[in-house]
Amino acid sequence: MKKLNKPQYLNKKLEILIKSIFFTLIFFWIVFNIIFENQNFSNFFGLILAVTALFGTVFTFNRSKEWGFKKSSIGLSLLSISIALVMWFIGQSLYLVDSFNTQPLKIYDFFFTFIDPLYIVGLFFLANSIGTFRYLKSNLSLILLPILIFILNLMLASYLNKGDFFEIILNLNIEDIYIFGSIVVATFVICILLFSKKLGGIYKAALHYILIGILFQYLGDNLFAFFENQTTNGSLADLLFFISISFVIYGVFKLDPEKLNE
Repeated sequence: MKKLNKPQYLNKKLEILIKSIFFTLIFFWIVFNIIFENQNFSNFFGLILAVTALFGTVFTFNRSKEWGFKKSSIGLSLLSISIALVMWFIGQSLYLVDSFNTQPLKIYDFFFTFIDPLYIVGLFFLANSIGTFRYLKSNLSLILLPILIFILNLMLASYLNKGDFFEIILNLNIEDIYIFGSIVVATFVICILLFSKKLGGIYKAALHYILIGILFQYLGDNLFAFFENQTTNGSLADLLFFISISFVIYGVFKLDPEKLNE
């Protein structure tokens, strides 16, 4: 059996701690949110989401520093993701404060709007670092995939709202454009997964965790957009966002540059 050095041992302990906290919070969400329908826990879970985003910001920023910030595509990717998590933390914190107001100002939407564009920038540098753009079968894919996903989104919206598909298209407003960012994010993720001949090498698992996390962001965005008036702290959308941020953090954790020296 291979003996772990001190940094590896500490990383292993931290990995176990991260997994334990993640599954514990998921368990408590199911117990208190579904079984007991405890509103106090729902508000607490909203706070947990903000704290998770803050932890992810600091951790991802530090990992970006280890990769040299602007000196590498991965460093730039992680820097962009860390800024996205800053937007998450600020937006969620304002959402928590606003949820207690009788006339919410929805200032949090301003910060939430930046999350997907920053993820897109991060994914762009990530895709560039593993050569995705060199292996794209056709540039047409980048055009067709967003259109296909957008149509699927509209079909889902018509099903969930029990409305007519074409009526929903005719009644699209500026708030619906918010979904477009998550569509572009999902497209980037699909392109990276489908068109990269070699995904990450020794960092394959790490990159997969990040991509899965961003896909959960896409699912949460859509759920929140379709049911904005019915969503509260600790809702299913919040659970998806928590899973999203947790997967991104875990992926960043696994993206340790020290592995290059092993």
